[in-house]
Amino acid sequence: MRCLFALVLLIVSHSSLFGQSIEEVNKKLSELSKEKVQLESQLKQVESEFDRLTKIRNKLMELTTTIEMNSDKENFSVYSTIRFPSTLLMSKPVTDSDILFTFKGEERVEVIGYENECWKIKYQNIVGFVPGFTVKARGKMGALRDVNGYVGLLSERIKDGHVTQYLKAKIIERNKEKETRDKLKEENKKRKMAEKRKKYLVHKYGTNIAQSILDGQFWIGMTTSMAKESLGEPDHINTTGSENGISEQWVYGDKYLYFENGILRTWQY
Repeated sequence: MRCLFALVLLIVSHSSLFGQSIEEVNKKLSELSKEKVQLESQLKQVESEFDRLTKIRNKLMELTTTIEMNSDKENFSVYSTIRFPSTLLMSKPVTDSDILFTFKGEERVEVIGYENECWKIKYQNIVGFVPGFTVKARGKMGALRDVNGYVGLLSERIKDGHVTQYLKAKIIERNKEKETRDKLKEENKKRKMAEKRKKYLVHKYGTNIAQSILDGQFWIGMTTSMAKESLGEPDHINTTGSENGISEQWVYGDKYLYFENGILRTWQY
């Protein structure tokens, strides 16, 4: 009888403890549920604010367009974004130019010109070119592209709303002027490089040898360094060694120059 009474007391005690534990868990779950609802509400507010600010930013980027033109200087500036990751910022509007920077994603850039189907942009104080399709069209970028990047013709394009025959003639005229300027610029660059090279050769070898090198000549007694300066790198070099030193055959197409210890001794065609 005593055993039965003790068993009943044990069961009642455990039931009470288990019920108390359930109540505590339910209370905690209720508190967490309320916190979850609050956090979800706050998250929706943050997402809504994020979307609102994003729309404002995009609108401002479209409206942030400044064009300044006067007789002495032409400026164009539109803020836009790069459309594709891995877009290359190049030093010139040609595919084989030096790469200045590689974009990681949709970066904000300043568009400052258009040339050779490329936008001229400024990014973190770096000025370069990107292909036209890689930049989102903003503001008057389309109009600038229509006049081939000539800011001086932009107001006329905007006023008429399209490229008139008169404007086309002006664009062609500007293209010819630019082609002439670019040609003169390239010729001037080559001339300066030639003058610099001649000065270097005269300083290194003297006037007579420098002139022979500039004329692309070769002669008995010239050194291998002179040959490289005059003829460039050979197509191939065949080298043999002996007790008298090193013999080399330098191959330039159908010309064969023979050097003994770095000095030209003979040649043949």
